[in-house]
Amino acid sequence: DDGVADGLIDKLAEQFAGGLEDNGELQSMVDSVMRQLLSKEVLYEPLREISAKYPKWLEENESKISKEDFDRYTKQLQCIKRLCTFYESSSNKFDDVLHLMQEIQSCGQPPDEIIHELAPDLEVGPDGVPVGGAGAKDPLQIFGGMDKSAGCPIQ
Repeated sequence: DDGVADGLIDKLAEQFAGGLEDNGELQSMVDSVMRQLLSKEVLYEPLREISAKYPKWLEENESKISKEDFDRYTKQLQCIKRLCTFYESSSNKFDDVLHLMQEIQSCGQPPDEIIHELAPDLEVGPDGVPVGGAGAKDPLQIFGGMDKSAGCPIQ
């Protein structure tokens, strides 16, 4: 909704211009953004796709990677499956979703082959952070096919 997005941006600008005197309101806005980013509507499908590809990848690559990496990827898959199951249940408590996402992130980046299969145009640096380049597409494409050229879906 245009009004909500504009209002949020206006409030953020006021907070920064005012020296962040009321941190409670800013925290509330940050929480709202995090809730949207971690919502089932944004994350469930990409996580489900990753969890579907992971078992085969683990089986094919167990002998090619260190035991430490194999254990880390296995833990990450278990966490992703738990989060998918959680999204499928009726109790989507934000704190629980946040905790599970932190567990997933603590395992590092999923295998490059899986990421590349889901988002072929996404370039990831050695630190696991998407990088831009000539002709690089928006890294958010992995989350529902969004494209910068299509404009902001909120506006």
